[in-house]
Amino acid sequence: MPFHCQAHPLPTNVWTLPAPVIVSRSSDSLREEFQRTGDLREATATALVTSGKAIAYVASAVAGGYLCLALSGFKVHVLLGVLVALTMITSSAATVAFLPTVLLRATPRFLRRR
Repeated sequence: MPFHCQAHPLPTNVWTLPAPVIVSRSSDSLREEFQRTGDLREATATALVTSGKAIAYVASAVAGGYLCLALSGFKVHVLLGVLVALTMITSSAATVAFLPTVLLRATPRFLRRR
């Protein structure tokens, strides 16, 4: 049974979990850099260099591992391997490409805390 968050009606399960985890790590790195430098553009660039590499390595390792399932002849494993790999690639690419743009356009409150 999937977990349902009271604040958000979206169910959290194995298919919806990777994207928030990756976005969360990237946001934490950005907040740390912003607190250190005070400049949002510099903090975003530094966070992309450090966390962006880690996100790419982890996403490619997980995607590659699951793509090995696509080599099996079992249809369920093939679909699982391809779908998880696509999910990891899509969520990591969106985090590295889309999230910095959104954060530079609208400075969120979580950067101002602490």
